[in-house]
Amino acid sequence: MTTTEDRVVERVDLISESVREAEELALEAVRRFVHTVNGALPDVRDDQVRRQIIDSAIGMTALFVGKSTELAERIVNAATDPWMRRND
Repeated sequence: MTTTEDRVVERVDLISESVREAEELALEAVRRFVHTVNGALPDVRDDQVRRQIIDSAIGMTALFVGKSTELAERIVNAATDPWMRRND
């Protein structure tokens, strides 16, 4: 590989690792949030309120993870597209 190719691969790896770490942090935040909700609302007779709050947090996290993955894919495509065309 050339130096340019090495840099592209390193940057793609860095982007992938950063997205993975962000996704793990988002999931950990949801775990903590659920724990907090369960601690704050331990005696709620109607579990629907707690479930709505938790479902909302899970939905926000899924949206965040999906968008961060989409952003990473766009960045990787933008970084590698010119490089790939040069190799055709």
